[in-house]
Amino acid sequence: MSWAPEEVLAMAKTKEVRTKTTKPQLVAYTVHKGSYSQLGEVFKKVAKWAHENGYEVHGPPTSIYYSEAGSVPEDELITEVQIPIKRKTCGE
Repeated sequence: MSWAPEEVLAMAKTKEVRTKTTKPQLVAYTVHKGSYSQLGEVFKKVAKWAHENGYEVHGPPTSIYYSEAGSVPEDELITEVQIPIKRKTCGE
């Protein structure tokens, strides 16, 4: 499944830089300490939590990197993982 709108796909080709204002949204999140190579499993954990707690994924996931690779040991990297969610409606 792709969450990318046409504008995003076009920018991926041109690589231009723009500004935008983002809307507030409800997210399920956690903070991971350790290697970036483990982030796939972290995203799976957050998505599983959302599903088990009555939510569904409602957009593309994001990451916030609080430390820079190479500036701290790999096991000290801090990353916030977010997945936009919404409450499941009846029948889903």
